[in-house]
Amino acid sequence: MVGFCKITEEIVMQILSRTPPKSLMRFKCIHKSWYSMINDPQFAAKHLHFYKNASSSTAFLVKRPVILRSETSNENVVLSYLRLETYGNGDDEDLHFGVEDLIFPSCKGLKARGQFIELPGRDDSVYIISHCDGIIFLTLYTGNLFLYNPAIKEFKIIPASCCHDCFWSMVGFGYDLKCKDYIILEIASYGETNYDDPRRLIVDPPKAGVYTLGIDSWREIKTDHLQTEDTYFWPTAFDLYSKGIFYWFGYEEKKEFLDDMERCEETNKQVMILYDTGDGLFHIAMLPDSFNEPACGVHDIHVALFNKSIALYGFSIFESIHSIQIWVTDDIRGVEESWTKYLSLEPVDAVRRSLAFWKMDEVLMIAKDGRVVLYNLLTGKLKYFPIHGLHLGDDIQGIVCVDSIVSVEGKQ
Repeated sequence: MVGFCKITEEIVMQILSRTPPKSLMRFKCIHKSWYSMINDPQFAAKHLHFYKNASSSTAFLVKRPVILRSETSNENVVLSYLRLETYGNGDDEDLHFGVEDLIFPSCKGLKARGQFIELPGRDDSVYIISHCDGIIFLTLYTGNLFLYNPAIKEFKIIPASCCHDCFWSMVGFGYDLKCKDYIILEIASYGETNYDDPRRLIVDPPKAGVYTLGIDSWREIKTDHLQTEDTYFWPTAFDLYSKGIFYWFGYEEKKEFLDDMERCEETNKQVMILYDTGDGLFHIAMLPDSFNEPACGVHDIHVALFNKSIALYGFSIFESIHSIQIWVTDDIRGVEESWTKYLSLEPVDAVRRSLAFWKMDEVLMIAKDGRVVLYNLLTGKLKYFPIHGLHLGDDIQGIVCVDSIVSVEGKQ
């Protein structure tokens, strides 16, 4: 009879750290030592490191409408994982994929039936704000902010912000390298004030707050760097977290206007707003000059990682509909001249809009027939995937994700 040698704990850890999260959740039941290991935050970090550096695989999260609003039914959306695996030389023929719809819990008024999320009102939506280390950050039509790790089926409703009664706000989610915890950042506007002259507008200064997952609480932070002597900087959309830095698109606006007409006629300069967890400060980065030229017509702009550099990519509607332009910089805090135009492509007739940037040369896009497609910028090749129905409406999003067992319960 052949005997079996005892596998050391180190080898077990090496094997399990390469195991998909769903399998790990089942493996907890095998042995007490495995249960303790898988629940250990240090093991979760080792597991995350492996999956974040697995160049042969990636995952996209796509939100899409599946039932449109009618007289008898409300609109329904579904969030789906598109997982890609490359083998061999990484050619199209070696690209394998799978599609999995996420199951959402019914909580705090969210109407979820399996993978279907019902949107009760015409203006209601479920919006993907960002993703970090396997945790999805969403805002719900119920007014709640929501953290969800679908791999381990953990979710958390975020408590009310310290920026009370604001006019509007923008939030982002990422990891604070200094305090070694996950945080949510919020920049809030409180509108404007009319003083002695009823037409004169004095814009109220921005406020900002940070939520720390480990202590489950908010605190207010300084916004000195979100203003100059005469202007404020305001975010319009959160687009990326990377290596301890949060990135918002935004604009620069004067602090004071004679009346509403002057404010409407003012052309605001587009900028990028950064928050660096290393120094705990906001910073302003200038965009390429062409972003502020009306004739350029750049829209649907995104920021992404491009071969370890920061890149901007977007469509231009004046040069030609759906042409793609990409700018790259190694000095995100530099001046406009620090940006280099990497490429400008001719129209891609088969696609309607972009979803997410992948690797150096591929973009996940929506085809005109409503399917998800991977477009290679260098070769012009299209790879279609079996996610359909994206022509049904505009409530569509896509982000690059990673699988993890990182808890949303604030465990360090």
